[in-house]
Amino acid sequence: MPLLKGMLVSLSLLVSIAATTQPATRIAVVDDFGQRVSVRAWAGRPYRVSVRIKVDTTQSGGAAAWLLASVQRISKKSGNFAAVPHKAVANTWQTYTATGKLDRDADSLTIVAGYHLNGRFEFDDFRLEAQQRTGQWQQVPLTNGSFDDPAPLLATGTPVGWRNFGPPVQGFSRQLTTDSTGNR
Repeated sequence: MPLLKGMLVSLSLLVSIAATTQPATRIAVVDDFGQRVSVRAWAGRPYRVSVRIKVDTTQSGGAAAWLLASVQRISKKSGNFAAVPHKAVANTWQTYTATGKLDRDADSLTIVAGYHLNGRFEFDDFRLEAQQRTGQWQQVPLTNGSFDDPAPLLATGTPVGWRNFGPPVQGFSRQLTTDSTGNR
């Protein structure tokens, strides 16, 4: 579908990670992907990171996905940390949000989407916002937060703007797909 300059395209992309192991096999693996974002302009302010997640675990019990964010300070030391209070386990699209406060000397925020055990894990519409005043939030730009970039997956299996934090997990693959509800 060609993109027209100035038009907002409402299709969203998702990353679908599906285990290719046999259904009876249970693999205790953990994998993730994420991106680091400069947040110096919003240092000291509250923030929130949200993502829509759908988890299909029909062939496994206990599989789940999650979202977390970690601040790196200018001194290169770790700063505040935030995570969603509950792991994503629903086979319907739901929005999950992690909230925190950027350190006063915050340099960057690393956003991580993780998952474990067998299943199909779908992520879409990553969004980062910093509070300007009470009740007023400003969107902080993410690279390819809704996976709208038409470029193919990188050699690492991640969409443009995202990266793996560990080695690839054998038996898992990543794909940009369109689901039955039109999410792409």
